[in-house]
Amino acid sequence: MSNRNSRWIAAVVMAGLSLPLFAENNSNTTSQSYTRTWVFPAVSFAPTESVSVTVMNIAVAGPNGTKASCTGSVSFNDGTGKAIVVPASKGYAGTPTAFTNLGTGQTAVGSLQNAPSNPSPRTVIEGQVQLTLSPSSAPCSMLLTLEVYDTTSGVSHSAVTTAVEQAPIGFPVAGGRN
Repeated sequence: MSNRNSRWIAAVVMAGLSLPLFAENNSNTTSQSYTRTWVFPAVSFAPTESVSVTVMNIAVAGPNGTKASCTGSVSFNDGTGKAIVVPASKGYAGTPTAFTNLGTGQTAVGSLQNAPSNPSPRTVIEGQVQLTLSPSSAPCSMLLTLEVYDTTSGVSHSAVTTAVEQAPIGFPVAGGRN
């Protein structure tokens, strides 16, 4: 078989393999809701500290007058990447926080308190924000902040305003890598 025919056959096979992937992705984004996840860098906090993630919808109404609205949740993972389920997780107090129809200028806060009984001098966690969207979703643009503060006095010790969006499953990461 000639080199030219081999390339033609390879191109047809690759096109046939990729069509179902594109068709599946297009059908999911046009008729179903999907979730986008933002992850804060890992932070550590002491037994006398707490961590909170604040989300604020900063979107304005759509051009057709649709009011801005966000639906999602704030949660925390431990240093191994496992979700912290409270109160079942030893040494923590707090709860994952769901928010629904968060309008322009409205905020939601998820917090996690480290227990003084925790034997570790520092605990590593990461905060996450998940948004549930659909093609017909109202405008939603979130401002995200993770804060570490003293549990008793409320004095802030640090704030992180940069979260990274996780690549959706099945989609290539920037630069074509996956």
